[in-house]
Parts: sequence; C-alpha cells; structure tokens
Amino acid sequence: MNIILASNSPRRKELLLKAGVNFTVIPSNCDEPENANLSPEKYAEFLSKLKAENVFIANGGVVI
Repeated sequence: MNIILASNSPRRKELLLKAGVNFTVIPSNCDEPENANLSPEKYAEFLSKLKAENVFIANGGVVI
C-alpha cells in the first residue's frame, strides 16, 4: 500500500517515522482560497480535504 504524507510538516513526518510507517512525502501544490464564510475549524477541514484530494488525484494511494 502506498501511503502519502501530503504535508511538509517536520512534526508530522517525525510522528510517522516514530510509528514505523513507511510513507512518501508529496505536498500539495494547490492554492489556498480565502473563505470568510467558514469558521476557522471548518476552513481548516476544507483546506485539508482540498489538499488531500489534490495529492490523491495526482498520485493515488492512501493520503494523510
């Protein structure tokens, strides 16, 4: 199974390495549109989904 970390976060990478997960880092290159109609929590969810979908469409696999 191809696991992809769609983030450049050093902390997320460290956590996965400590857990013994074999993964590839492929950060999303999509734009982060502004959306004043969403709460900060909903906006974070929106961006997470947008970025994960962007990486999944380009690469397949399991995206986290």
